[in-house]
Amino acid sequence: MRETAAELEAVVKSLISRRSVLGGPLALAGCGVAASPYFGKTDPPQQQKLVVVLGVEPGSLDPATSAELIEERVIYALFEGLTTLHPLTGKPMAGLATHYETTPDACRYTFYLRAHPAPRGIRFANRDNLPAEYRRGLPAAPDSRPAKWSDGVRLTAHDFVYSWRRVVDPFTAAGFAYLISYIVNAEKINSGKLPPESLAIRAIDDHTVQVDLRVPAPFFLELAACKWLCPVPRHVVQRAGKAWTEAGRMVTSGAFTLCARRAGEKLLLARNRYYYEADCVALEQLVFLPVMDAATSANLYRTAEAAMAPTTATLVPLVHRKKDYRATPVFGTSWATLRTAQPPFDDLRVRHALNMATDKKAIAEMVPGQTAAITLTPPMKGYDVPGSLSIPIRDSTLDVLAFNPRGARELLESAIGRTRLRTTFTHPAIAEFQFAGLILQQQWRQTLGVDLELVLHDVATWVQATFDRAYPGILANGDASPYVDPSYLLEEFTASGASGSDWSDAEFDAMVANAGSTPDPEARLQKLAECESRLLAAMPVVPLTTFLRPSLAKPYIRGLGNNPLDRQQFKYVWIDQNWRPS
Repeated sequence: MRETAAELEAVVKSLISRRSVLGGPLALAGCGVAASPYFGKTDPPQQQKLVVVLGVEPGSLDPATSAELIEERVIYALFEGLTTLHPLTGKPMAGLATHYETTPDACRYTFYLRAHPAPRGIRFANRDNLPAEYRRGLPAAPDSRPAKWSDGVRLTAHDFVYSWRRVVDPFTAAGFAYLISYIVNAEKINSGKLPPESLAIRAIDDHTVQVDLRVPAPFFLELAACKWLCPVPRHVVQRAGKAWTEAGRMVTSGAFTLCARRAGEKLLLARNRYYYEADCVALEQLVFLPVMDAATSANLYRTAEAAMAPTTATLVPLVHRKKDYRATPVFGTSWATLRTAQPPFDDLRVRHALNMATDKKAIAEMVPGQTAAITLTPPMKGYDVPGSLSIPIRDSTLDVLAFNPRGARELLESAIGRTRLRTTFTHPAIAEFQFAGLILQQQWRQTLGVDLELVLHDVATWVQATFDRAYPGILANGDASPYVDPSYLLEEFTASGASGSDWSDAEFDAMVANAGSTPDPEARLQKLAECESRLLAAMPVVPLTTFLRPSLAKPYIRGLGNNPLDRQQFKYVWIDQNWRPS
């Protein structure tokens, strides 16, 4: 049942011609799939142990250097920041801080950590503010209970100062250090112009952290929950060096600790007995399986050897009507990155032609509920993304954001004549990217006569190629924002961003910076929309789909989140051992 390239191509052809998967390598109807309202076994286990299929082998578990989206699930089980996120809304909640204050200009934040003797300001929502399924009748930990590392050492404000300085220190080589550019001096530190000690974060005392921002950041409380800003244990990192994340050495701040890690086999986590809310954490063990083969993943779930698993485009048509199927819309987008510094993609007409020749609905329909992406930023309230973009060509104009095969052919011919375009599409060993590549290969061949060679990399190599911009032609890419705001995706395309694109535009950078320093929320979003219009006019990427995370979860799992950031809080999850089919 392993997905071969030929089988994938066969399924893609079926998707394109009939918009549904009628066969393919995971046609499991003969295994009793169709007869049950659930996919596979549903008997609850007799212990609070949750087994989760990840879909990839995780890379770094160091919050500062982690680059992959999938490994976030492990990191957020191990580490916690000043804030956490509501499992349903994604709004900031109490984490290692219980209260905060901000100045009238919203450029200084003061956070009061757990056990602060006299916290002031606004109190964050906590477990007491959650629906009953997440509280399980248990009250939130008292604010007076201190936060500790998993080795019992007291966690203090000085740990945050050390950790945030470490992220912007060029020596750490944190790929997403630019996210902290909102903090005073962060950019200069990361570019080597100032020492890490000049970052505008300070410990007022052991329980108070103060941060100064260059400009207001309306999403800063959500950003404070991101993995990159989770504290790391200085007393362990400095002693063990890069080996500090190994099982047996790693010390964590979250609800779980790392007990064992065997590459290609599993990661075993256990409840952290020193976690400030350990008495509210139901799961005794949390196991992650780095299974990359879609068929193996499906069978592990079907036989209940795993209780949660991602689903690929080959499996979704078979299970999307099952009661245990979940589809989480995520604030992010997938796209194809073009090497704008190299021919023929240095010609804007070629880039526009490829976008106009792409039927994005065909890619989106691989997963029911997924939508085609015309722009880089997904729709959000108050943000008017451009719906069209007209450019002059010969005696008429073309909307380069629209699907227009005839116009695409004319535009490409005006750029390269009758020369046949040959290029490559580099993608990771993730089924959705493989499908997208196969669909683009067929569409562009039929519409434009393009020869598109598909180049497969393992996930780690693909991530590195993205950061290094070390790929020819076109790269499969995309990202999900850590907060619901267009600035994150747009900032990826500035000079300090990590989009993987070699496109640069000083005017765009200045526009993004100006939007970021605009205090009025409505005016700020309007300026960001203008930034996006400029980006789309340059077309360094071909937007493909908005993100929708399809997965399977056994019906006896309770307390799962379903928020627009897909931030799973395993500290709320529990096994309902009394669950029975209704």
